[in-house]
Amino acid sequence: MVWRQLMPQLGRPALVKFGQGMEYAMGSVRMAEPKSFQAICSAIAARDDAWSAVRNGSNYVPLLPVLEHPHPEVSAKLADWLIAAGIPRAEAAEVSLSKLVAFALTAEIGQGWALDAIGWIASGFPINDEIASALECLAQRRRFPQHIRHQAFAAAKSWRRGQHTGG
Repeated sequence: MVWRQLMPQLGRPALVKFGQGMEYAMGSVRMAEPKSFQAICSAIAARDDAWSAVRNGSNYVPLLPVLEHPHPEVSAKLADWLIAAGIPRAEAAEVSLSKLVAFALTAEIGQGWALDAIGWIASGFPINDEIASALECLAQRRRFPQHIRHQAFAAAKSWRRGQHTGG
């Protein structure tokens, strides 16, 4: 549960057990443990429409649960788990985690996924132009707490400054 250890530094409260496998986080109740890679990938592979949407880049909702895992682990294992679930190797290798992060930051699907994406960025996930634009968009959305908006703006600004200086 490394992602949960990152969240206190992002202003996200520590999780509190409620019993029977439930925890409280950011005003919502989540299952105590994130879905396993195998469960996520099997669910995607079992539904042609879900995989088609991810493959075409039109909808990353089926992949959002991977944001609950540390990004280095996801980067290393996602293609293998998709292949094991029955997704063709060439298609599995084309899944863009950058597009997933940008989607989580901009989609109107709740704060939790955006906060998980910010957690990835805070732990070193590389920012590109699409993610920087998504961070700037999030920074304008007043439904997020000010410190989260500020962090998103600062990350985008820092990345853009590095691009202009050749960094």
